[in-house]
Amino acid sequence: MKKTDRRLMRCVPLGRADFQQIRSVEAAGRRNPWTDGMLKEELSHEHGFHFGIRLPAAGGLAAYILCRLFADELHIHRLCTRPVKRRQGYGRALLSHSLAAALASGARCAFLEVGASNSAALALYRLTGFTVDAKRKKYYTDGSDALTMSRPLEPARKR
Repeated sequence: MKKTDRRLMRCVPLGRADFQQIRSVEAAGRRNPWTDGMLKEELSHEHGFHFGIRLPAAGGLAAYILCRLFADELHIHRLCTRPVKRRQGYGRALLSHSLAAALASGARCAFLEVGASNSAALALYRLTGFTVDAKRKKYYTDGSDALTMSRPLEPARKR
């Protein structure tokens, strides 16, 4: 596993202007990518809470996370990393940044749904404190199951 210098991982807010780059990462990194309409709707949502990590040299997007922040809940809808950039900490950095930003904005818990067979995503979510709440049998169009996961968001404890 190649490690990327964490100082180069700067999470930046994303919006509608980033649609083409998000679409590019989505197409490269997902077996069932969202449609253009779904991505545009998410990026335009009034409660959108989206971040990405740009590649320092080329300025392109390495990974992104699309969330919505409702009152005291963060709903994580999409987390995707370019295949050539996987296992370098981009997903974990984005997830950690989003959880911290949501907490700072008043969120008290985070929710997501993930494919039950997506072992890499499940490992990341468990590593960052998420636990499985429920299983949705045959949830996806291909008949595969989904898991719903959540975790509380708490301020860092003083040492």
